[in-house]
Amino acid sequence: MNEEWSEVFDECVQKTKLKRWIKVVTLGSPHVGKSSLIKSFCEKKVPKIYRPTVGIDYGCSNVQLVDSEVMVTFWDMSGHDDYKLIRQPLYKDTDICLLVYDESSNESFSKLGEYYKEFKLHAGKYGNIVVVGNKLDAVGTKSKSRSELEKWTNGHKLEVHQVSSFDYEDVANMFRHVLTTLI
Repeated sequence: MNEEWSEVFDECVQKTKLKRWIKVVTLGSPHVGKSSLIKSFCEKKVPKIYRPTVGIDYGCSNVQLVDSEVMVTFWDMSGHDDYKLIRQPLYKDTDICLLVYDESSNESFSKLGEYYKEFKLHAGKYGNIVVVGNKLDAVGTKSKSRSELEKWTNGHKLEVHQVSSFDYEDVANMFRHVLTTLI
């Protein structure tokens, strides 16, 4: 963990000694916007410069849900196969796994099954798995045929959301819905 993330982690621990913690893991192909979704939600902005995730990134955010405040820890996993052995042990005790694909990339959608199997194989006990189609802004409309998307998600009994990380309200609503469903 680099020094910047170490400081973030220490700050999170100090702020949240008595709060409930929720662990969220993001998985998906490289370049689908996993980091951008997290940055959009936590910082209400998306970085202007793309920086690929090397191994994993970690962050946390206080979130007010219904009548309680929770600490959400985000484990942003690189989608590159080179990091498969690094990310697999980190799936343990995950409350929410977001399987993210790029709305403008059929290839990223077709690889969701691989990430789904990998997560289930190595996670042990886990909470919800949710599919997130990102980059609606890149296609202007939901690009996956509704039937193709519904067939895959219904077959695995998964909830699905389609958003753009550049639309903070949309991303915040998605995260709040997913987190509230868990509680």
